[in-house]
Amino acid sequence: MFHSDQGVQYTCHAFREFLKECSVTQSFATPGTPTENAVCEAFFSRMKYEALYRQTYSSVEEIDEEVSKYIDYYNNRRPHRCLNFKPPSEIEAAYYASLKT
Repeated sequence: MFHSDQGVQYTCHAFREFLKECSVTQSFATPGTPTENAVCEAFFSRMKYEALYRQTYSSVEEIDEEVSKYIDYYNNRRPHRCLNFKPPSEIEAAYYASLKT
């Protein structure tokens, strides 16, 4: 899934064909709702700052491994201020546990 705004760089034929060749589904933000991408943009900003920009990579595989490690860290260990310094997986587990009681 590739989610973006409806900017010309994302709607042009060449880019859409490239995504299709890669078997990637394209998703667009609703026009006039600039905050719709805020969560995704915040995540990618954090990942770049906390992980990707801190080292150089010699292969796509190394980048892929780093992204996978960061996503695991972000969801399972990284404290989030808006979640009382708990990781999302802990909040989610507590939520589902509360539904069982």
